[in-house]
Amino acid sequence: MDLIIPHILKILDGDNQVNHYHFQPNDLIMTQKSDFFMDNLVIFINGIAEAFCEYEKANHFLFFIETAQVHFLNSINVATQTPLEFSLKAITSCDAIFIPKEKFLHTKDNFDTLYPYLAQDQYTTQRLITNSIIHTITKNLDELLYIYLKQKATVLKIQELHIQRNELSDSLNFSRESISRSLKRLEQQKRILRKPRSIIITGF
Repeated sequence: MDLIIPHILKILDGDNQVNHYHFQPNDLIMTQKSDFFMDNLVIFINGIAEAFCEYEKANHFLFFIETAQVHFLNSINVATQTPLEFSLKAITSCDAIFIPKEKFLHTKDNFDTLYPYLAQDQYTTQRLITNSIIHTITKNLDELLYIYLKQKATVLKIQELHIQRNELSDSLNFSRESISRSLKRLEQQKRILRKPRSIIITGF
């Protein structure tokens, strides 16, 4: 468990409205415009999640996120009514705590003590979103696919990913045929090694 998490839990220990949730891989943790996540503070206890943007009836991959990066998943809308800018899906088993935002904001000691973490997490989240947008508008499919594979391998701390073309197609919003051609080019560039049921990321 991240060292900051016990500190956060200790601060909130007296709050009897803390709700714990467990998510299995592929479970949806939060959606882009859910009122529930507008009204609650969501603290990421452990796990790895995939952030994506819902646009024109399709999901567009943004980034992978783990507890060591961000503790408050919806830090963007803690102090405002700004809609969430992304949705989250569990990649590994994930645990989170939900606290009614109104109660949290009216407990001044909690807010003041945790504000530095909230501010840092908001900065990190905004930076991850900005970087993903830059990658999307400036890179071709080969680069987007390689970034996706490398990020996923990095957060999972493995070099060989067991992943199917349809998963890549769904996450990056490209056809399976386009994904296959891109994987072939990446292999020719020796950036990946394809196996029947997995992909090995080389060079990291």
